[in-house]
Amino acid sequence: MHQLETEYQGENILIVSHNSPLRMMQLVESGESLEYFDHDEDLANRFLNPEVRELTFAPYPHNDNYELDYHRPYIDNIEPL
Repeated sequence: MHQLETEYQGENILIVSHNSPLRMMQLVESGESLEYFDHDEDLANRFLNPEVRELTFAPYPHNDNYELDYHRPYIDNIEPL
């Protein structure tokens, strides 16, 4: 999603997929950890076939596992004096 946002900034992007990948994208978009996906039993959030939903993505700072990390890149790039 970060690469798509960079490459197609300001444009609409249609993503066609299955429930699990779309749910992961939805969790990333909301800033949730992917751990939450493993425990998510909420059937109300499942994507129905066919269904259209809008995802509003913002490139939040993240670590190497794409987990929300407000320290990156702000705190991690500070050089000690």
